[in-house]
Amino acid sequence: MRHGWLAVCVLGVASTIGGDAVAKHVACDCPAVLTLPERGATNVPTNAKLWSFGSPGPHIYRAHDGAEIPNVQVEAPVLQPNQPYKNDGWMMDFTTGAGPDDVAPTAPTDLYASVATLIGGDVEALSISARLPTDTALVRIDLRDASGAIARLVTTPRRLFLCQPGLRITPGKVFVEIRALDLAGNESPPLGAEITSTTLASNDPALDCMHGGDAHEHHRHRHGHGFEILFFVILVPITLIVWVVAVIVRRIFVKRHLAESISLLEAEALARRLIRWQAVWSAMLVGTAVAMQFARDINDLWILLAPFIFSSVGQLFLQQRALRLLDRPEADAVRRGPWLVVTTLHSSITVRASDADFVAAKRSSIPKSVAK
Repeated sequence: MRHGWLAVCVLGVASTIGGDAVAKHVACDCPAVLTLPERGATNVPTNAKLWSFGSPGPHIYRAHDGAEIPNVQVEAPVLQPNQPYKNDGWMMDFTTGAGPDDVAPTAPTDLYASVATLIGGDVEALSISARLPTDTALVRIDLRDASGAIARLVTTPRRLFLCQPGLRITPGKVFVEIRALDLAGNESPPLGAEITSTTLASNDPALDCMHGGDAHEHHRHRHGHGFEILFFVILVPITLIVWVVAVIVRRIFVKRHLAESISLLEAEALARRLIRWQAVWSAMLVGTAVAMQFARDINDLWILLAPFIFSSVGQLFLQQRALRLLDRPEADAVRRGPWLVVTTLHSSITVRASDADFVAAKRSSIPKSVAK
């Protein structure tokens, strides 16, 4: 099979990526400072508030029901309809909509919660899963233990599995309650469920935000995109040089084979066959590179597939070019060993094919009436 060994490698990598992607989906997020509205947001209601939460501090947000949520800073600027807004201090810029939003989100449904604590009561991991309304911008989470003490926090719909969120409860029975909030601070009715927390004998390294947990995110933020920069600054020029040398060597190698004339029908069938295979192979490479973006620990390594993607797309371009040249009345096609050479008055294209490709193309170029 064409590219058989390479296809096996890609499938192996893809299967590994699949497992890693699952691991990434269940990896918890460490505490981080978040601000809302998000940068670039549009149609923001004119009564929207500026939200900043996730960092310890003296700020306390008082919700509509009087509940006090620590470490949440809220400002209520005066916003005009359909206007851009920028706040460098909060690192946000957005565009408002036509008016205010006074309608609260509907209540969440299908709540599932899991809480893991140490023996002393420090929450090591908090996981929430629920069906949230589409206008949810924030999620308020209340944990009430058997003693009646309540721990509260605010997060976003994309950060509902948290490592070491800075909460403390009594291990055992816990009543978990969530509410959906929009940017204006309108709260949905609550949805609650009673669960039993999991008690850990000691710190789980995988949940340690200092040494584990989402450490790969800290690593990425610390090193930025240096790997990609190194690739484009060093490896891309080297790849181009190697490609130029390969083209020159290929031309010399092709001329060493005797020219064997083939029909234009056979050449066209061969070109179409090569294009089909190359399109599938290119799609596999691109799909693998995209999937690697969602894989834990190897999401920066997609760049290693870039030379193969460029090469495959380049071959696909040459094969399509050869097919277009075959439509010209002065076109001529010859086989030189494993190469198909298509020549016109002004151009010449050389593409590689296997013996099996030439045989299959020759068979498909024979009219069915003749074959019978």
